[in-house]
Amino acid sequence: MAKTEINYALIMAGIGLALFLFVLVLGFIAQIHMPYRLGSAQSYLMAGPAAAGGQAAAGYITVTAEGAAYGIPDQEQVSVYVNGTGDTAAAAASSLSLTLAKFNDTVVPFVNGNLSDIQTTSYSLTKQYNRSVYTAEEGITVTIPNITNASAALGALSDMSNVYVYSASSVFSQGMVTQLRDQALAYALSNATAQAQVLAGGPVAQHNITVSSYVFYPLGASYPVGVAVDASGGFQSTGPTPIVYTGRSAVQESVTVQFSYAR
Repeated sequence: MAKTEINYALIMAGIGLALFLFVLVLGFIAQIHMPYRLGSAQSYLMAGPAAAGGQAAAGYITVTAEGAAYGIPDQEQVSVYVNGTGDTAAAAASSLSLTLAKFNDTVVPFVNGNLSDIQTTSYSLTKQYNRSVYTAEEGITVTIPNITNASAALGALSDMSNVYVYSASSVFSQGMVTQLRDQALAYALSNATAQAQVLAGGPVAQHNITVSSYVFYPLGASYPVGVAVDASGGFQSTGPTPIVYTGRSAVQESVTVQFSYAR
């Protein structure tokens, strides 16, 4: 009885295995006759650079370079303090006004009558410590448009009572800055392009450009040659007419450029 049950089980297992193999073969045959469809990865490749008329994909390089242009400053910027003193605040302010009138008469010819080249930078009215003396003081910056007149202007200001010349420096006019910036920018872009061509091993095309501008001046001379106190307690510049040396200054441009190139 036990032997009959074992034989029956073996027969049923054989039938099950045969059915499984039959189904597997049918599936394989059906798979062979199914139409072929492109997968997502192949679709992505067809839409990529290789399908764009056979052109190679572009590469990108970012380069930072600098260029500088040099010139001789054409203007002089002079900073002065003008003051007036008195026993009262009103008297000190009145004294300052009289000195400013003389200051204007002295300076206006050197700025070709253009008052926009004269700018007030500070003003104060104070009482001197332990003295019944008030001082009114005004800080002024004067731009001498023709630098060849700088020495004469500084000499004239140094001869004035209650006028203290404390600094002067040679600078570029706005027109000269623009001219030198254009030159410096052209040099910077040329340097950047040359570097990019070396890195790419061939021609490149400019894309995004970021520009930073720097203006470099030599150190300005410090004046006056000497400082004294006049009888009224105000400041007075003394000494010979200074000689202004303009030197040579530079405008520098720094550029960061993105280039494309054919791989």
